[in-house]
Amino acid sequence: MLSAANFPGIDGVLGDGNDIYTIQATIAEEHKSPVDGIKKVWKQLLPKIRKDRTWHFVVITNSTQTAGAYVAKFTTDLAEFRLGRGTTVEVWAGVLSR
Repeated sequence: MLSAANFPGIDGVLGDGNDIYTIQATIAEEHKSPVDGIKKVWKQLLPKIRKDRTWHFVVITNSTQTAGAYVAKFTTDLAEFRLGRGTTVEVWAGVLSR
C-alpha cells in the first residue's frame, strides 16, 4: 500500500479495480518526464495490485494547447516504456478552467 512518498514527475496516484492513474497537475509549459516516478509507483505496489490493470499518466493543466502538447510529448517519451513484463502506460490530459 502506498503512503506518503515522493514520485519524480508525478503529484499523485489513484487506482480502482481496473486502472492505475499517475497524475501530474501543472500550469508550466515544460515538465520533467514521469518515467522515474511511474517506475517508483510500480515498485511500491504489491504485485497483485499492479498487474492486470491499465496504467495511465494523466496531465491536468489549464490550457487545451498545453494539454495537447503534453499528450504528444509524453506519448512519444513513453512509446517504448514498459513496466514489469510488458505493461504499457497510456497518456491522457485534462483541462481545468474557471
